[in-house]
Amino acid sequence: MSPKQRKKAPRVKKQTSSASDSSSVTSPVIATTNYREIHLNEVEALRSIYGDDYEEIENRRSAWQQSSNVTFKLHLRASSNPDVYLVLLVELPATYPKTVPNLSLQKLDDLRENARSRIQKIIWEKPKTLLGSEMIYELAVSIQDVLEDVAQAREQDKDLPSLEEERMEQKAAEIHRAELEKQEELRKQEAAHVEEARALQLMLEDRARQRNKAQILRRKSRTGGVDSNDVEDLVENTPGAISFDPPISVNDTNEQPLLCRAVHGKTLLQSKQGKKTFTVRPVVSEGRCHVPLLVLKEILVNEKGSDTLTFREQMRSSEDRLEGLKRLRHPNLVDFVGFKIIRPLGHFDSPDNAWTVLALLEYANKGSLSELLDIVGTVAVEALRGWMIQLLEALEFYHRSGFVHGNIHCGRIMLCRNPSGGTVVKLEASVEEALPDSPGGKRSLTTSKSPLWLPPELTHEGAAPTMKTDVWDLGIILLQMAFGKDVLLRYTSANQLMISLGLSPPLQDLLREFFRPDPRKRPTAFQLQPSEFFRVDAPLTMGDRSSISVSLQRRPRLDSFGAMPAFSRYHQDFDEAGHLGRGGFGQVVKARNKLDGRFYAVKKISQTSAAALKDTLSEIMLLSRLNHPYVVRYYTAWLEEDFNHIEEEAISSTEGDPFASQDHRGFSTGGLDFISSSGYPKIEFAASDSEDENEGTISDRANHDTPETFGTGTGTEHSGELSHARSGSYGRPILTTLYIQMEYCEKHTLRDLIKNGLYDDIDRSWRLFRQILDGLSHIHSHGIIHRDLKPDNIFIDVANNPRIGDFGLATSGQFMTAVRSSAAADFEGDFTRSLGTTYYVAPEMKSGLSVHYNEKVDMFSLGVIFFEMCHPLSTGMERDQTLRAIREKYHTLPSTFRQSEKAVQGQIIESLLSHNPAERPTASELLSSGRIPLQVEEETFRRAIVHLLSDPDSPDYKKILSAIFSQSPKKFEDIAWDMESQTTPAANELLVQGLVKKRLTSIFRRHGAVESPRQMLFPRSQHYSSGAVRLLDASGNLLQLPFDLTVPNARAIPRQDPSLEKTFAFGTVYRESTHGSEPRTHREVDFDIVSYNTLDLALKEAEVIKVLDEIIDEFPPLRSAKMCFLVNHSDLLQLVMEFCRITPSQIPLVKDVISKLNVGKWTMQKIRSELRSPSIGVASTSLDDLARFDFRDSLKETRRRLQTIMEGTEFAERIPPIFARLNVLMTYLQSFGVKRKVYINPLSSLHDKFYRGSCSRI
Repeated sequence: MSPKQRKKAPRVKKQTSSASDSSSVTSPVIATTNYREIHLNEVEALRSIYGDDYEEIENRRSAWQQSSNVTFKLHLRASSNPDVYLVLLVELPATYPKTVPNLSLQKLDDLRENARSRIQKIIWEKPKTLLGSEMIYELAVSIQDVLEDVAQAREQDKDLPSLEEERMEQKAAEIHRAELEKQEELRKQEAAHVEEARALQLMLEDRARQRNKAQILRRKSRTGGVDSNDVEDLVENTPGAISFDPPISVNDTNEQPLLCRAVHGKTLLQSKQGKKTFTVRPVVSEGRCHVPLLVLKEILVNEKGSDTLTFREQMRSSEDRLEGLKRLRHPNLVDFVGFKIIRPLGHFDSPDNAWTVLALLEYANKGSLSELLDIVGTVAVEALRGWMIQLLEALEFYHRSGFVHGNIHCGRIMLCRNPSGGTVVKLEASVEEALPDSPGGKRSLTTSKSPLWLPPELTHEGAAPTMKTDVWDLGIILLQMAFGKDVLLRYTSANQLMISLGLSPPLQDLLREFFRPDPRKRPTAFQLQPSEFFRVDAPLTMGDRSSISVSLQRRPRLDSFGAMPAFSRYHQDFDEAGHLGRGGFGQVVKARNKLDGRFYAVKKISQTSAAALKDTLSEIMLLSRLNHPYVVRYYTAWLEEDFNHIEEEAISSTEGDPFASQDHRGFSTGGLDFISSSGYPKIEFAASDSEDENEGTISDRANHDTPETFGTGTGTEHSGELSHARSGSYGRPILTTLYIQMEYCEKHTLRDLIKNGLYDDIDRSWRLFRQILDGLSHIHSHGIIHRDLKPDNIFIDVANNPRIGDFGLATSGQFMTAVRSSAAADFEGDFTRSLGTTYYVAPEMKSGLSVHYNEKVDMFSLGVIFFEMCHPLSTGMERDQTLRAIREKYHTLPSTFRQSEKAVQGQIIESLLSHNPAERPTASELLSSGRIPLQVEEETFRRAIVHLLSDPDSPDYKKILSAIFSQSPKKFEDIAWDMESQTTPAANELLVQGLVKKRLTSIFRRHGAVESPRQMLFPRSQHYSSGAVRLLDASGNLLQLPFDLTVPNARAIPRQDPSLEKTFAFGTVYRESTHGSEPRTHREVDFDIVSYNTLDLALKEAEVIKVLDEIIDEFPPLRSAKMCFLVNHSDLLQLVMEFCRITPSQIPLVKDVISKLNVGKWTMQKIRSELRSPSIGVASTSLDDLARFDFRDSLKETRRRLQTIMEGTEFAERIPPIFARLNVLMTYLQSFGVKRKVYINPLSSLHDKFYRGSCSRI
């Protein structure tokens, strides 16, 4: 049957098909159906239905010789018109009919769009509704129905446009639509260009603003952020203004920063012999509001009777100390804003002149403590506690910064109102004590108002105050606040005062600590902070608490908050989940906080004496300041008291004791949180001062409970009386529990990793070692040493990061402040806690002698730990023998560390196990040594890039450079570059330059010089710190353009012909510009003479000056100007620097700055301001001496003036040889007939880093 004769195939209904057909065509497929059989059955049915219109497509076999999916074509036609047809291409997937078959259509071009859409919709949507059943026949019939509709429509619409005509119409419509789209695209492009131009204009305007801002900042940088022109005008136009260098920084009344260069408006507050105190205000621009008051002290320091040189050295040392005091900033220290040292106005060598020191300080708006006590007599006990804690914190910071105050008294305690309305006490810095022989700056037995209260260590001739002296003085402040300023006159010692007044036991305990006669046993300011008097609401005297005293039998049980026994902060806030450790003093438990739901480790230490917890509180207050990802976090601590543990024997034994019957069992701590509210932000602990070198450790204070006489150390009171007064405090039988809340780490330690074969994972051991070092460096930076570092105390968190901590025993003294002195016996109790601890103890801690130790003991422990991390130890015996062996002074590491993959580990371990602590690296040194591999994936992107760019051999180095140089050019940068480029000189200027060049060339050649070219591009020179134009080429070489023609000439000299002694060159030099614009350029000419021996140096130096003299004569404008030559010698300039006590590191900077002296507006005052800036920081006394050399004179007169200034010093002997060489130069200049006058200028400096010998300036 031909295709045209074929009729529409009959529709086969599922309901009427035979059983076999139903099973093969329309029956649902179950999970165990044989898909291949279904495919073949359906194909056979379709072949029988469609006959010749069924076309089978040959399948390709897979790699496993299996047939691929079944594929065939159905030629579907309309029954009324066989010419209306299409081809349906069918591919049956392996899981068909559970999945949709792959269908596609062919021969659709003759169908209209509507028919094509209907057919496409059938093959897209209908298969989804027929899933699970054979569907190809149903789809074919649906398509044939559409084809039949198309055939019928063609029969009815013979007069309508043909399909070809429709196509032409569609094509025309598409062309029109494309034209509209093109016009729309052009419109968008035009709008984009307009927007781009607008954005470009904004960027150019922003660049211009940045350029102007940079110029302003450059002007201000020389005066510390204040525009130099503005500030000079302000100072000059303000009557009585006193300027300071460098600029001073203060806060205005709104706590906003304010920079100024001068103060004015002196109003006298106080006048004493040798010292006056004024209030002043900063000099600010007109209209500036909220200008604060400041305090200005004028202190006279008399030089009379002192050796001039010695006094000058003393003043220099004083200036260094004042600079250090000026840097101190603490909420409870009076801000020392700035100072100025004024030399005598008379002759420098006059012995009767006094120096003036101006000290500028923060103004205390509520006066001093001395003034307050004069009015009110005493301070309420609540305020006293708060103020003393603030003063202890301030004194601790003061000492930790390396300073001793030396003269703390009520007049040095200032009161300020804070923004919230409260009162803050502030300690005033010891400015007077920093000066030599200043009024009120020294203390002695004869000058003290109360000699009986003088610290015992100052009773010896020539004794100097120490940090412990400041603690004694602060104790006196406490007594004066509590009992009046005249307490020193009413009582002869602290011992007498305690007996006479019947002080409360906590206050007695505190005063005993303050007034220990032996300064070595006197606690530090930090160790006093956890004292019980500051934690409880105890009164000053026992009589003051009679109204709140209740007998023990009648009083209900109270805890540390003074609440009923039903409340306990620990039981109220935490649920215990298990025990982590137990020791002689307490236990560590795992507890869940009820509020946040997190688990914490809570250490519970119980004692029947609150005094026994003092050292532990000091330790915890110190540890709470640590905040590092690799250190276990200590959060907070608090005390609770349990009266259920009072022993009956203790109760009965105190009935007849007047002190015990009035003990402070009822004093409440008021819920004081010792850690979270202690307020110690960013505190670091430095090494102890030298006067503490022979002191015991904190644990020594546990042995200080023996009777001791207090006061002046003269034995005016008896120890028996003092012992009786102490019995009440230390006999209190109340059980006190200290709770310490810490971060919880799972019981997974570094020891577990070592046992599980950490030594096999080198990368992981390096990572852990580096993280432990990082945490240890943080601990040591706060002045803390661990003393018990071992794998068991290094926990591993869920992220596999180490956490340094100690969850073992709840003993005190785990962490100690560095550096301390201690006998080995002090550590025996700690080191016997576990059998393994002794492997990690540093030799200096086990020597059995009293030795000094520091954080290096932890580094030894870390060396043993790192050894275990890198080397396998199979049995306990092998571990014992190996660790004991490497601890020996002379040892050999196992052969494992001689292999290349562990050689670096071996070197680090050897350095850490050195028996000489000085040879062990610190944690920070080891981190920065470069020996620890850097793992980029765990470091910041910045460090990774820096590491890659610093290593040209890195495989990624070229890639980074390629990425840099492959950037596309930016139009904005192109335009901005041209905008900021220098304009081309005018024609007349170019003609003048050509004429000048011709005349200069004539002069140079007259002296036998030849023109020699200079390099335009060469490797970066280290002689230029800033300003040079540096470039990077595609190979990664760092290059620079000429900053001057000197370095290019110096580079060429080794390669040039020795006969070329005299050369000249014209060239362009470059200066770095801001914001990436074109470098600034200048024209330069050099005339150089090379000498190959020292015999003719003076002759050639004179010839250079002669050439300059001829150049001046050659040009009329220069010839008519008054000019002279300033000559100096580099040795003379170096001599002046050393005489002025300018440090070696500052000398190159100073020489560079003074090279601008007397050039343009660079006066000596402006030079002084720049040299006093923080970037250089030359002492003002040194600048005063330097100003004495700012003169020019003849050779003979200059030598006389220098001899006068330096007379009696070692520097005077170095003057004659220098002037002998200058004399030869002057002789040659006379022979050459130089017309201009020649002067010697001791401060003349010109490129000192390039030249030695004589130098001259016009």
